[in-house]
Amino acid sequence: MGCNHSKAENDVIGSTAASSGKAGKPGTGKDGRRTQRRSDRVTFRDDLTSDLIQHKYVDDISEYLAFEDTIGTGHFGCVKRAISKKSGKEWAVKVVKLSNEVDKDALRNEINILKRLHHPQIVRVIASYEDKEQMYMVMQLCKGKELYDHVYQDKRDFSEDEVRKIIRGLLRAIAFLHSNFITHRDLKLENLLLENGENPSSLKLCDFGLSTRFKRGEKLQKSLGTIDYVAPEVLDGDYNEKCDLWSVGVICYELLTRVSPFHAPTVDETMGKIFDGVLVFDDAVWSKLSPSAITFVKALVKEDVDARLSAEQALAHKWLTDGFKHDGDGTDRLMNDKRLLLTNMLSFSRCRKMKQTALLSVALGISEDHIQQEMAAEVFHSMDKRKTGSVSREEFTEAMVECGISDADASELFTRINQSKTGRMNFLEFIAAVMDQRDIGQNTIKEAFGLLDGEKNGRISIVGLRDVFKHSLMPEEVKEMIQSADTKGDGFVDFDEVKDMFAQPTTPLHRVEEISEAASDSDSDLRAQMTFGSDAGSSVRTTEPEDGHLSPTQVHVEMAVTAAATAVPVPMTAPRAPAQATITTVDPVKPAAVPQEAPAPTATSTADS
Repeated sequence: MGCNHSKAENDVIGSTAASSGKAGKPGTGKDGRRTQRRSDRVTFRDDLTSDLIQHKYVDDISEYLAFEDTIGTGHFGCVKRAISKKSGKEWAVKVVKLSNEVDKDALRNEINILKRLHHPQIVRVIASYEDKEQMYMVMQLCKGKELYDHVYQDKRDFSEDEVRKIIRGLLRAIAFLHSNFITHRDLKLENLLLENGENPSSLKLCDFGLSTRFKRGEKLQKSLGTIDYVAPEVLDGDYNEKCDLWSVGVICYELLTRVSPFHAPTVDETMGKIFDGVLVFDDAVWSKLSPSAITFVKALVKEDVDARLSAEQALAHKWLTDGFKHDGDGTDRLMNDKRLLLTNMLSFSRCRKMKQTALLSVALGISEDHIQQEMAAEVFHSMDKRKTGSVSREEFTEAMVECGISDADASELFTRINQSKTGRMNFLEFIAAVMDQRDIGQNTIKEAFGLLDGEKNGRISIVGLRDVFKHSLMPEEVKEMIQSADTKGDGFVDFDEVKDMFAQPTTPLHRVEEISEAASDSDSDLRAQMTFGSDAGSSVRTTEPEDGHLSPTQVHVEMAVTAAATAVPVPMTAPRAPAQATITTVDPVKPAAVPQEAPAPTATSTADS
């Protein structure tokens, strides 16, 4: 496979914005591509998970973060590695100057979007800060490389199967974005990272500075993006979310061949090739690949937008589906993984609301080696039958019934896990339920406590907790949460009480192996016994224990009880240094009318203007 260009050679359509990149000229990104740094403001309705990702105004950022080396620089400020003063965890932090209105607006937009996007293939934002001079977005630190570096610096030849896994992960992320009425608008190799450098399934999508909300049936007009990946209708200033699918097709072609299909020495020539839409399928390369690989790329890099595949349609394409049919024991392995994670979910279901919310706080900041990330992600994706990036009650119930739980109990389990009460479980909620609670250390508990301490005075109060969850919890819910954990009876929950709450045993009701064995015999009586105890409104007679946990002697079911399996460490992966993102504008376009709010279930917004 050959390489037909380098970053430094890759020009993009002009802009007068002045920002120094890591390489290239002022007004360019790291690779010398001309950029535009203007972005659309996006607003949403908050829920419990987004409320946890707090924006804090601080006098001295050094009280919270210890900055280390710079990971990258570019048109949206820089990205630095930083250590949390509370937990000692490493984060990636994007920093922009408040004096630059364009950069500040773009970062606010990115924070506003990312705090509501919880998906296995999207980099996770943890918090944001603002002092008198700068704004900071704290993200998970991924330690892998961007795909651009794999392809053009390391000259890595990805196998067809590896590319399939990468593209499947990317399409899953795009399907999730589009189901939430968000279009990315800057998909490219620089904005895709492999969290675990050698694992193509560890893909992370980052840099949402140009993302915006859209409304079905209405067109966007701002010509934004990086020229090599931009769809022709974006250059015309009349496009919809399917512009992202054109970019996915270009990325797929580039990964399979190490050739950018429309790259040319000048911007005008590149634009001409894009408008022509002619793809070259060199026999020397493509003859070694599946015939369906060509049809897949052609179905995405298609000038007719209506005929271009959607993300959901692309996920169902023969090239992807056939590539995963021969996964040997994949089905059996997936079922075993579901049963293993079910053990932890049953433990979670026994926790009182305060602990469940605290576990959600832990999930936000926990490193992914604690949560068996790849296993959890595949189980989550397997339940997501509609490929929306979230799991409905019906989808979850179907998956749990396969593991031996009754419909009613599976529905009750869903209610407890879906803390945001949206009717669709997001990935953060799922992680909170399936993580191994025994692996949670004191520093992590301290960090979670800090998120719930709204008044920042060392204790969780009704007033402080209401301030944290002002968009998502009713006052009576907050009061009940405090009362459930206030063992001292003083009206507050201090750190010792939270620590004690985590120290209490979290044994599940049943051993998953025995559940699955019995379920395979279609024992309806056993299924009827698989309930959650008196606080779940079930028929099992129990005495309510502290923290809602049932001891083996309190459950009138003749089954062994076991603790959840210890999590297997999984290597972490790094979020894209936004400095690498290259954003370009084409020709000035007339301002568009602001579309009406998109009818997303968990968010409302203004769209592209």
